[in-house]
Amino acid sequence: MSAIRDVRRMNWWYVLPPATGPVLLVGDAAHMDAFSDPIIASGLDESLRAVAATRYGGIAVPDLDAVFHAGPSEFDGLRTLMAAVEPGGWFYGGFSNRPLRRKGLSLGRVRTLLHLAGMRDHRVFLAAPDHVTPAYLIPAARRAEMDFFLRMFFFPYSRASGTRAAVRRMALRFLRVGTSVSPAWLRARVWPSVAVVARKEHP
Repeated sequence: MSAIRDVRRMNWWYVLPPATGPVLLVGDAAHMDAFSDPIIASGLDESLRAVAATRYGGIAVPDLDAVFHAGPSEFDGLRTLMAAVEPGGWFYGGFSNRPLRRKGLSLGRVRTLLHLAGMRDHRVFLAAPDHVTPAYLIPAARRAEMDFFLRMFFFPYSRASGTRAAVRRMALRFLRVGTSVSPAWLRARVWPSVAVVARKEHP
């Protein structure tokens, strides 16, 4: 019997624009069905070798956390990867948003890297429960969708048990209350897991 696929992991496929050229998929091969004949790179080093040879109509990194460890040189590597998108193409990245940590990715850092790579046009999605299993991808720019999600689908749930679970549920309750009264721009900055779709405009 074949393993049952978690279709929630595939939801990000549907927020991508059409690819005008070859697609580079960075990570495992679980998402290869989303594209016709993707080039698959297992990590950042392998993807940098791939972009040294050609440019791509789309570059997808569904889990930046798994391939990016926030070393000083890796910011340059990620920027190089983003810059390898051809005009009219797109970049997709999902990651844990860590705005208060010196190391790791945050929405602000990723936006800066996209800008430096020549990608000005981007959309931000709030991923829930996280970017690896994005059952929900809520457009960050649309307050109505965010309010509806918080009211109808956001539950303070934890798979842990005991004190740890209680603390996590309480933290999630505070997150829901705080988020519900926050402006949209602040929600996107502090949401725990996000995804970005960026396009490179034609010159």
